[in-house]
Order: sequence, then C-alpha cells, then structure tokens
Amino acid sequence: MSVNVQSAILSLSEEHGGALSVIADNVRHTMRSENPMFGQAVEAYRNEDWDSVLRYMNPENSVRQYLFEFEDVKVENGQVFFAGSNVHSLCVDRILQFCDSGFNPMPLVRFLSKLQKNPSRRSVEELYRFLERNELTVTTNGNFLAYKALRPDMYSITSGTVKLLKGSEKDGRIFNGVGEEIQVYRNNVDDDANRGCSYGLHAGTLEYAQGFGGHDGVLVIVEIDPADVVSVPHDCECQKLRTCRYKVVDICTQRLENRVYDSNFQTENDDWFEEEDEELCDDCGYPDCECESDVDNFLNSSVNPNDVIGWLFKNDFDDLAVTLVSHFSGKESVTWSEIHNFDQSIDWLMEIAEDLGCTW
Repeated sequence: MSVNVQSAILSLSEEHGGALSVIADNVRHTMRSENPMFGQAVEAYRNEDWDSVLRYMNPENSVRQYLFEFEDVKVENGQVFFAGSNVHSLCVDRILQFCDSGFNPMPLVRFLSKLQKNPSRRSVEELYRFLERNELTVTTNGNFLAYKALRPDMYSITSGTVKLLKGSEKDGRIFNGVGEEIQVYRNNVDDDANRGCSYGLHAGTLEYAQGFGGHDGVLVIVEIDPADVVSVPHDCECQKLRTCRYKVVDICTQRLENRVYDSNFQTENDDWFEEEDEELCDDCGYPDCECESDVDNFLNSSVNPNDVIGWLFKNDFDDLAVTLVSHFSGKESVTWSEIHNFDQSIDWLMEIAEDLGCTW
C-alpha cells in the first residue's frame, strides 16, 4: 500500500444516501453516493484496497496524469471532460484500468472522439447503458465490438423492407458473411427505445445473441462505429442495440476477453490517419515536425529542482517529488535530462516546464 490511511468511515442510509470519508497522508477525501464511481469506491473500501479507494475518490488526478497529452481531455472540478462533454464513469473507469495495466488509452480516446460525432445525445446516453452490460470492448481505432445471431446460411434471422446502402439481401434477409459491411440510412432505423422489436440493423450482447439464435444459429462478431448507434431498446434489459451500419468481422467461437482488438473497419470518422506516403514523427505523429531538435534543447536546459519538486507536490505527484528530493537535495540546478532519468514522459516534463515559465 503506497498511502498511509489514518481513518476511513463508510455510512449508508436509505433516506440520505451514503458517504465515504477517508483521511490518508493527513488529507481528507470525501465522496457521496451521488458520485457515479461511489459503488466502485465502496467495494474497494470493503476489500481494504486503499490505493483503489483513493483512485476512485479522485479519478481526475490519475486521468490528468495519464491523458495530459490529449488536448480534448480536460479535468475540472473533479470531473473528466472530452471536447467539452462530461465523460461517463464507465469510460473513466476503463481508462484507469487501461493505464494501470500498461495499456495505451488511445483506443478509448478515439472511442470518445467518435462518440462525439453521434448526432443524437439520447443515442449516446443509451449506448452507455448497453456497454455497461456488454462491457466495453474497443478496437484500436475507437470502434466497439458486439455479437449478432444469424441463420446457418449467414442470412439474418428476421426479414424486412429497409433499403440497403451497402450489403446484399434475398427475400428481405441480409447476407452477413465475414467481411460484409452493412449500412442503411440512419433515418430508416427506429430511434424509439420504448419499441423493442422494430426496424433497423441489430446487434447485442453474447447472451442476447445466443438466446435469439437458438441451437441452430450462427454467431458473428460485428464492429460498430459509436457514431452510428441509433437506439438501445429498453426490453431485454438493454442487451441489444439498433445501428445504421456495422461490419461483420469474424465468426464468434467464444466470448471476447481482451480489452482491445485490432480494427477491421475504418469509417470516415477515422480522421486521425495520415496519408500512407507521409513519413510521420514517432514522437508526435505529425509529418515535417521539429520534435527532435526541440526535445534535445529541452533536455539540455537547466531548472531549479526545488521548483519542479514544489510543482509535483502541489499537483499531487508526491511519489516522484519525494524521489527527486532524495536525489537532488542541496542542488540549485539540474538538467531536465537528469529528471527524465526517472522514467517520466518527456511531453509531461515539457508541460511542467511551461507551467514553471522555463524556456529552452
């Protein structure tokens, strides 16, 4: 345990809700039951997992540390925002899981970017309800994966009259072979979540697909751009969704277990991809940059270590601050390269330098 917990009190009341209060390292942390991460914090409290308790009580600190390099991600007043919109606790929790496990959170950032391009706020809110039941299995480019049941001949089980923009059909049933991209007009998909069985393209959780397909059904995995989701019907406990587009990417032989899978489906929302003939910088991802010379100048420049240590303590990066104190005690000047030896991101150190008013 990396924190010194001096006191922890959990109070639960049907009338007044609940609250969790923890004093750690002489700092009091309080969370009320209205917080969307209260349940996770309580579970960690009961397991005496104090690092996780404080992470759930102050997720903005971890997200700020992990995602400082993404301009669209902001942390304000204890909440995480993407492009100005509050990020659902499901994504905050998953971002922390990724980072704690050493996974690059970029697929989740791309997922949030695509979600912002969904024209319906209601669709976005409903999608989170589906993902809470299906977990959130993303692809490298920010899509997500779901399941679909088919007839043995790979045609859809139900038939309809919706006009296809992409794909093929026979007698009203859509062919869903692996590699097929299926698309209809968005306004040809029912956006009323109160109607369970209705028109549109459908996918669901594994349990829903297995039940719908029965013993003779074939299960496939479909990849969906979150911008294309239209509605999540309330029936079946929100275990299915309607979308205007998906791609069949594989036959399902078992439950998806990984956090991230390679994408097999690019859409017009994959706008971060550069042209293939452009040589991109490994550090910033942009062509024709001056990162190398700028980084060299920065690493060779000097700074008062006490200024850096003060910034770290102020922004709750106590572990690194204590490490620098032990190594640079009594010194009035060190290079950023010396600080970089402690395995910190150069981009993050440059951000600290800018906050301190350093030039190079």
